[in-house]
Amino acid sequence: MPEVGVYPASEINAFATGPANGTLIAFSSNLVNIMNKRKENEEASAGQIIRKFFLVILFHIITAIFRLIGIMVILWYNRKREYAADLKGAEIIGVNDMLSTLRKLLALENKSWVVDGIDLTEDENVQGGEPNSISLLKFNPEKKKRGLLDLFRTHPTLEDRIERLEKLKSKKNNVGVV
Repeated sequence: MPEVGVYPASEINAFATGPANGTLIAFSSNLVNIMNKRKENEEASAGQIIRKFFLVILFHIITAIFRLIGIMVILWYNRKREYAADLKGAEIIGVNDMLSTLRKLLALENKSWVVDGIDLTEDENVQGGEPNSISLLKFNPEKKKRGLLDLFRTHPTLEDRIERLEKLKSKKNNVGVV
């Protein structure tokens, strides 16, 4: 192991001297003082870097939350437009015909879709943990899942659309009834 020493000097210098098995490495006292200050600055900088890192992470989290909220607002608006389209359709062709159309769509949605002996509406077509390519073409992949996932639907469920039109129909039938 080489010996390490500090010699008093105002210069900024360091050197090594001596044979390989008895080397002396010497640092000027001014160099050591500057390096100690730099180390303190680096430690302070490390703290600043860590704070900045956490601020960046916090910024990304807040940005992600706002994006999620934005997506949810867009999806809500899409569902609202779908309800408005149902009302316009009911206005054009009549509530009963619109209800009939939605009920036919619901029957299609609930129908078992079998192509070449493969049931496209079920998840049992899984081989080795992976669905086969044809089972990914399911007509109704959600199978009536409800709850928090409803916030991420692009369209309201057919049941909800039918229910709203039935309420509209009952309101129209009850107009003027005391």
